[in-house]
Amino acid sequence: MLFDLQKAGVHVEIVNRPFTSQTQNGPREFGAGTLMIPMGFQSLSESNVTDELKTLSVVNHQQVYATSTGFNLEGIDLGSNLVGAVTQPKVIMVVGDGVSSYEAGEIWYLLDSELGMPITKVNSDQMGRVNLFDYNTLILPSGNYNSFSESVVNHLKDWINRGGTVISMKTASLWLNQKEIIKESMVARGESTDPKELPFAERSAFEGAKQVGGSIYMARLDLTHPITYGYNRETLPVYRNNSIFVQPSKDKYLTPVRYTENPLLGGYISDKNLELLKQSASLIISPVGRGRVINFFDSPNFRGTWFGTNKLFLNAIFFGDKMD
Repeated sequence: MLFDLQKAGVHVEIVNRPFTSQTQNGPREFGAGTLMIPMGFQSLSESNVTDELKTLSVVNHQQVYATSTGFNLEGIDLGSNLVGAVTQPKVIMVVGDGVSSYEAGEIWYLLDSELGMPITKVNSDQMGRVNLFDYNTLILPSGNYNSFSESVVNHLKDWINRGGTVISMKTASLWLNQKEIIKESMVARGESTDPKELPFAERSAFEGAKQVGGSIYMARLDLTHPITYGYNRETLPVYRNNSIFVQPSKDKYLTPVRYTENPLLGGYISDKNLELLKQSASLIISPVGRGRVINFFDSPNFRGTWFGTNKLFLNAIFFGDKMD
């Protein structure tokens, strides 16, 4: 509904703290992340805005509430400086050589088929021709970005520093760390305890047991952070299919999704990898100048079927500039 409202030209704001308001249906509690349409700030006429709300609320199965005053019964008032405009996302995603087609496809399907939201896709070998300042959000699916020229990397750094938002998936975050665009730390793996000699026939099973091939974990959410707006429970099952273990952010406020103390819900993981996972983060926000990188180390859009974590990814797109 947010995408449809912005597409229709309706100015939308977000309330970043919970509140209780007197509505046409009586007092109602609203959570952090509630969307507000202030009628006095619209370029459209009041009747046009009302018509759009009536139509889109039916199409998107959303309830719209009206209030006649910005003074709330509890919590912050609607004129608070904790209320701000939602920037309309202008999204570009890298695809092509070196980029995971599975992950790019998951993201494309979510935005195109589920939201009806078009995004720009650029082949990795064409990035030198892209002016990132035409966009405010860049999605980097998992992949190898070493083919990016020095000028592309410098342009990327400049764009992020000036306020751009990067949504980075798994190995893409490792590349950003390698280029010192972000500065996060890996979980220390310790010394190898592998035997010095094993039969050749055991190689596949022994090495395969070290991988995290696809398993489910329980994560704990910071429900006050914009990445979790719309969630009501502090726990959320997440899907992971990689062995990248990155420490929580050095900034105590910017690891909004962490694993619980005993996170394994289903699937296989070795005891050693499970201990590494417990020390790592599921999602980290990395401030970069006036911009930021939102690092996903799990798979929020897995195969177009893992719906529970889609909202984390969509919040990153719509509220990215509020994340840090």
